[in-house]
Amino acid sequence: MDDSFDEMRRAVERARREMLESMQEARAALERARDDFQAEMAQARNQLQAEMARVRDELQAQMHKMRRRAEAARERAQAERAARSAKPGPKPKRRPRKGRGGEPAPVAPRPKPMPMQGGAEAPVE
Repeated sequence: MDDSFDEMRRAVERARREMLESMQEARAALERARDDFQAEMAQARNQLQAEMARVRDELQAQMHKMRRRAEAARERAQAERAARSAKPGPKPKRRPRKGRGGEPAPVAPRPKPMPMQGGAEAPVE
């Protein structure tokens, strides 16, 4: 019975060692995978930061250019406004005066229509 017990204990001990070894191998594989993932993420983060810095610089350059254009347009508008205000404006037109008399101007009478020859009637249009 002691032999079977010792044999059983050795089998259990061997299974425990194999289990520990497989757990350690699995843990080592997980750590390698985690390290690889962290390295990839660090590389992606660096690339993203570099791209964001480039885009930020480009955006700032565009904004600076736009501000310069806006300032130049504002200065042109002010100069144009100042030039327009320096010129005298057009003189207002006077309203025509009414005639002093109360009678209307004479008008020639309308000619009376002549009857058509032969008693014909006028065509209707």
